[in-house]
Amino acid sequence: MDSVRSIFMGLLLVPLSLMGQTFWRGADISWYTEMEADGRRFCNQQGEERSCPALMKELGMNAVRLRVWVNPSLRLCDYCHTADVVAKAKAASALGMEVLIDFHYSDWWADPGRQDIPAEWTDKSVAALQKAVDGHTKAVLTALKDAGVQPRWVQVGNETNSGMLLETGRASDASTAYAQLFQSGAEAAREVFPNIQVIAHLANGYDQGSLLWNLNLLKKGGARFDMIGLSCYPSLYRYWSDGKYVNVRFWSETDRREVTLTSAADYIRATFESIDFLASRFGVPVMICETGVPVADVAAGAQLVADLMTRARSNPHCQGVFYWEPECEPSWRPSSYEAWGWNAYDMGAFQNGRPTAILDAFSPTDDERLTEPVPVVRASAGRVPTYDLCGRPVTSPCGIYIRDGRIVAHSHKFSKQ
Repeated sequence: MDSVRSIFMGLLLVPLSLMGQTFWRGADISWYTEMEADGRRFCNQQGEERSCPALMKELGMNAVRLRVWVNPSLRLCDYCHTADVVAKAKAASALGMEVLIDFHYSDWWADPGRQDIPAEWTDKSVAALQKAVDGHTKAVLTALKDAGVQPRWVQVGNETNSGMLLETGRASDASTAYAQLFQSGAEAAREVFPNIQVIAHLANGYDQGSLLWNLNLLKKGGARFDMIGLSCYPSLYRYWSDGKYVNVRFWSETDRREVTLTSAADYIRATFESIDFLASRFGVPVMICETGVPVADVAAGAQLVADLMTRARSNPHCQGVFYWEPECEPSWRPSSYEAWGWNAYDMGAFQNGRPTAILDAFSPTDDERLTEPVPVVRASAGRVPTYDLCGRPVTSPCGIYIRDGRIVAHSHKFSKQ
């Protein structure tokens, strides 16, 4: 009995954040306000309607990722601007979820194939663009701060494999400008939130040679990042070209040779080789900021995501995984896609407005439930709720449960307000 009492008292005295590194299970749900405005509703597997952030939390996620564009109205889109991002961030933060802000520094999409300068920033010098990046970053983050939201992470650019704000900041031709623009965003973020973690985010997480080249350019140019973010879309191990599929080839720093991806599982394996290599080379943790699988084959997709999450949880360098737009399904596409003739996104994780088994792997493990920090939740006036140590409302009696000498579950009630 004394040993049980000692374990219990120790649990109360040690902050949960010090009991183990939190593993971040998140989703980019930037589309959800547009989907709601278009009449879409989100339900759990029992058919009970939820707000999108609340449903993500119910599914086991503890963080959200939100993209921000400079002036999306110029691209026929009225979402992902500052006010929209603040509203979504407030909703997630109120649920005790952490927030990652993803700056695209564009009026619309930024990725390896396009890093378009916002219309209002055209014809500016490098110095003037640095000032614009600084001002935009501070304006968005200050709006979040004023709304009571403190993001944990910020991405300075989205999938900047080719650089940012092209052509001025093209990595291959103007690496110094690329690093300067990145650093302007990083310094602006740290000025508003001194403890925020700055992420350098790159696509093609398997491609060690290209990733090393890009990150070396940032470091050489004086840019400082606290974390590396990677995109990992396993089904893209091959691409369609000239009427046939061609498997992706890349340079592996681990093997010191060119490698060909042969399957989606191979893509995942190569991505985690990159994670180990990059964490060792740059001395910072890594996070998978985007992943997704085709929702058309739920069973196959669920297996891939389960494999990815198992590898991520067991990898000491990987701090989490974010699924990209899981609330989406092929029966819906944004109005801007229709205007530009783009197809609907097919790597969400919902069918008929409900989550599929693809998201099952985001449910927390027993160990994660024990080590995650309790989210700060403000009680409504006149009512003080009770929660368990994972931040969930509880009605069961106080107690702890011991198996093989360790706590595996608990329902100790306490109040917070």
